[in-house]
Amino acid sequence: MQTPTSAPWQPTRQLTRGNAADQILEDLRGRILGGQLTRGTRLPTAKQLAEGYGVSGPTIREAIRGLTTAQLVEVRHGSGAYVTADAGPANWRLASVDDPVGARRNCRGAGHHGSVEWLCC
Repeated sequence: MQTPTSAPWQPTRQLTRGNAADQILEDLRGRILGGQLTRGTRLPTAKQLAEGYGVSGPTIREAIRGLTTAQLVEVRHGSGAYVTADAGPANWRLASVDDPVGARRNCRGAGHHGSVEWLCC
């Protein structure tokens, strides 16, 4: 099982105006699907991520919930969040919360039938 290095967490790009949790989710999703964070890797702690992105803990938890819903990470209480997805599936895409009908259609097409909150499919 891999763990990140002790160097401070750095985002791949600066956060812009808008929903920070969405941007963090997209950044982490890109790292997972791009192979920078491989299956079994433990993500940095919420505190480390919050410091790296310059946001609050609740914002990080919201992004992690989205990654969990998308089945890209698994949260093990008391241990941390671990990558569960492999790099590269081209069919994973962030569903927009502004387009719940399209998000639902994307998810059903991918075989998912649950509620759509933060979903990559």
